[in-house]
Amino acid sequence: MSDEALLSRVNDVDVFSEVEPNQKERIILSLRKSGNIVGYMGDGINDASALHAADVGISVDSAVDVEASMIVLIIRSRRPFFKSTPGRYLLIATLLVGGVTLILPYISFSALFGFQPLPSSFLFVLGVIITLYIAAAEIVKQFFYKKVKF
Repeated sequence: MSDEALLSRVNDVDVFSEVEPNQKERIILSLRKSGNIVGYMGDGINDASALHAADVGISVDSAVDVEASMIVLIIRSRRPFFKSTPGRYLLIATLLVGGVTLILPYISFSALFGFQPLPSSFLFVLGVIITLYIAAAEIVKQFFYKKVKF
């Protein structure tokens, strides 16, 4: 199917199955060209191009902890982190999951599951690292979008 034909049909199709890696990227690019905000979740190296083409790309490898999921919040978008529409919803979801994760070890029944609170110094250092990562990513993103024209 040509790119033009895919672009005209992509919004009419609900399910794509048995899709090759290059076809995934073409579908995502067609969805974006037709005005959609596209999120893609992949689990392998063959999903790299599709993850890169999506507005929001999430790569999973079995279970991912909450702090690692914070990296997902840095979305490939020209807009700043807190003004990005998909970023706002990802931020809310991640903060809710992070909050529950941090509170869970302090709840009375958490001992049944073997949960133990992390030391506050560790949580502080982790927060600093995440904050520095987000700040660095935003600075690099601004520099990148000034130099590269799409």
